[in-house]
Amino acid sequence: MSKDFRDAEVLLEVQNLKQYFGSMRASVKAVDDVSFQIHKGEVLGVVGESGCGKTTTGRSIIKLYDITGGKVFFNGECITVGIQELKKQLREAKKAGNTAEVERLKAEIKEGKKINKTHTSRDINKIQMIFQDPVASLNPRMTVREIIAEGLTIRGVKDKEFINKKVIEMLELVGLVPEHADRYPHEFSGGQRQRIGIARAIVLEPELIIADEPISALDVSIQAQIINLLKKIQQERQLTYLFISHDLSVVKYISDKIGRINTLTITCAVSIIGLTSLYMSGTGSMMTFYIGISVVGLCFGAIMGVFPGFTADQFGARNNSVNYGIMFVGFALAGYFGPQIMSSIYGKTGQYQNAFLIACSLNIVGIILTFIYRKLKK
Repeated sequence: MSKDFRDAEVLLEVQNLKQYFGSMRASVKAVDDVSFQIHKGEVLGVVGESGCGKTTTGRSIIKLYDITGGKVFFNGECITVGIQELKKQLREAKKAGNTAEVERLKAEIKEGKKINKTHTSRDINKIQMIFQDPVASLNPRMTVREIIAEGLTIRGVKDKEFINKKVIEMLELVGLVPEHADRYPHEFSGGQRQRIGIARAIVLEPELIIADEPISALDVSIQAQIINLLKKIQQERQLTYLFISHDLSVVKYISDKIGRINTLTITCAVSIIGLTSLYMSGTGSMMTFYIGISVVGLCFGAIMGVFPGFTADQFGARNNSVNYGIMFVGFALAGYFGPQIMSSIYGKTGQYQNAFLIACSLNIVGIILTFIYRKLKK
């Protein structure tokens, strides 16, 4: 069973994180309004379909990207602020003539710039990242000794004896031998390269490690070894993990709690539009009747529309097209069997059929629009 960390101190807090690429007028919303907390010693698993912004969230936290909006707190201290969003709010406040809001936003922007300048990516040594691709993340021109020791060198450590001792200690911790220190990355297998990446991440003795799909590029036979290694290091050193993956079985094994990043906003929006239209169409007592039936029909949106990755993964489906197919079938079944079940209980066949068909049809339209949107986006 997972431990209860509710009484533990909050190590990382992400508030309304937004990460857009491009200009504010024509931007790609990689991450839009993500918030969560991680307590000390906890492992938070983050899941979601491909392209939903899991990796971008991790890279934004560690300040590889300048965030568009929101705030990130580490150990109770704000380490990054989204300036672009604040500037947008400032322009809107000026147009509205809200003097008090303008002054508040100006002060917040000034403080945010100061925070971003103070806490640069090189200064955040207590947060480290394990990257998804062990080949691309290791410099092919550097030896393993140089790769692992690079963080110590940047930090200002000049004692070569201490550095060599630390490098050997890290190699042994991740299951490698001291002789590997003078070899180059191309001389190792995929699993060994990822072990080097793990050693590089923990050499600075961080408090938080962001593991960005650390096993997705590895053979199945090696994946279990790396996961067990990460779990062993986490328990021995009392580390906190933000574990990013799309494999629910792995996330369930290593995580204390799980969060999901969702991208199907169009489906949800159309569901809400459908519910609103049904609400407006009813009169008197029929208004409550229509709303109740619509909610029952839209329950499939909560199960299949809002959580398509989870639902599809239970069937072993990893392709987005299959996700949408499962949702489509779910809504179709709801539209067909829903009225029959309700009419057998209450005996108002026609009215139930209308309500269910409208709700399910709108959700199916939402799925089609979402599918088209994702294809065009690619």
